[in-house]
Amino acid sequence: MYIQRLIEFAEEHPEVFPPLGFKKQKIDWIVDIDDGDCIFNKANKNEMIVPTIGRSGSSITPILLVDKADYVFGWAPSDKERERSQIRHAAYTSLLEEYIAVAGDQDAQALLSVLKSDISFDEDLKVNDFIVFRIRGENYLHENKSVANFWSSFIQPEPDEKSYIIPCQFCGKVAPVMERHSIHFIINGERTKMISANENAYESHLNKNSYVAPTCFVCDQKYGQTLDYLLQKPPKTDAGDHMFSVGDLAYVYWLRGSSAQVNVANAMVMMHDANLKEMKGQLEQVFKGKKERSNFKDFCLLVLSPNKGRLVVREFIEESMGVIHERILQFLEAQYIGRDRLYSVFTLAGSVYQKPSTQMKKVDIQDWFNWVFQGRALPGRILIALMRRIQAEGAMYPSHAAVLKSWLVSQNEGREWTVKTDERNKSTEYVLGRLFAVLEKIQNDAIGSNETLGSRYLGAVSTTPKSVIGMLIKNAQYHLMKIATEKKGHAINLDKRLSKLLKMIDQIPTTLKLNEQAEFALGYYHEKEDLWSKREEK
Repeated sequence: MYIQRLIEFAEEHPEVFPPLGFKKQKIDWIVDIDDGDCIFNKANKNEMIVPTIGRSGSSITPILLVDKADYVFGWAPSDKERERSQIRHAAYTSLLEEYIAVAGDQDAQALLSVLKSDISFDEDLKVNDFIVFRIRGENYLHENKSVANFWSSFIQPEPDEKSYIIPCQFCGKVAPVMERHSIHFIINGERTKMISANENAYESHLNKNSYVAPTCFVCDQKYGQTLDYLLQKPPKTDAGDHMFSVGDLAYVYWLRGSSAQVNVANAMVMMHDANLKEMKGQLEQVFKGKKERSNFKDFCLLVLSPNKGRLVVREFIEESMGVIHERILQFLEAQYIGRDRLYSVFTLAGSVYQKPSTQMKKVDIQDWFNWVFQGRALPGRILIALMRRIQAEGAMYPSHAAVLKSWLVSQNEGREWTVKTDERNKSTEYVLGRLFAVLEKIQNDAIGSNETLGSRYLGAVSTTPKSVIGMLIKNAQYHLMKIATEKKGHAINLDKRLSKLLKMIDQIPTTLKLNEQAEFALGYYHEKEDLWSKREEK
């Protein structure tokens, strides 16, 4: 399905893509044809749309009018490589002669004449440098319309006795299907292909190579050019107009049937220190003016990663753009805990680990994106890992609270989870969390020790509260008496707060289940934030 959607994109946006068999290429040299001579001009890696063809291994496959120095000139830096270069050059000139015979291109004829003469090569020329030709100082030979017509016909595979001539699985036309797909994709610096059977394990019904997925040349070019275009991003960045990457996962997205596209990268990985209001504003701008049809799944998302030269498709989804808009908003609001800062998916996924760079896995990232884009509840293992970290460290940080609140929201229980202390929440586990925060505050104000109740008892009280909470309440009475000797009013206020929470608990549970531990931790964080906030903030 995803290849069909990529082909659709190419057909919906013909203005974006070059002619069949052409692509954008970095150019090393522009060679001017002038009075039967060649003048070499460095192109400084400028990019141009030029003819292209897939080459593999030791095959001799020239490209019309443009190519590397060994094909174009038969040039080689040493005698050892000269024989191979001469063979490639002979194939190049033979192709050029074939084109001239068909198109009658006089400029190409002038190039052929020059190539048969003695040429003075620039001393900086290298064997793999890519060459284009220009004549009269302004016309590039490969830009002639007859070149596109000839090349698009030439590169299509000719059927022979070994060819598979069957219906293409994407367009349905009976045509020779590709033995090997022609376009490579660069994912995290690794050169990959979408479809191939380069190992026995990938073969299907004894079909080898790319015959496992019969694809005609035209469809191969369309989906290949589309994916190559969608994967583009500026150098040294993690996001482009249609993609963002997290680790070695590439998330590629686009809209079907629309000339106007969306860019959701900022909402996913580029938040930095943006606040909720700013991010909502950005999101509104992204989706502004787009038709949101609930009955049409127009938003496409493809999740890719490289694996030894193969392109692994980890997920493909189609959803209404309106639903995607709502889910991203939910993601932003769920992690909001009353502070200005929001967190990226990468930060949230890494918050459950002490050393995210070595402990975090692909699946951790995918779990969060599965919730954002597909509405799947965050799995329990995220909460398990987080609670282990909180209990081991005896402390909670804002990013932990953001993960907790997000996990609870994702469970789709229809409950509201507030940013600050929720006086309406009477659940025993939430109130217990608040109670523990008050007990911790009482001890800290009484003895001022660097070792808090959290660092000693958070793990025990959040899993088996009945075993320790009674002892902590008893100790709190002695701490309150000590506080009262210096700050009587403060001790009275803390005692009232403690009594109020105790009255809300009918019975202290022996153990807390995993989701109850999450509510405990959130109540603890809310109450602690309230206790330690400045009076003017209240």
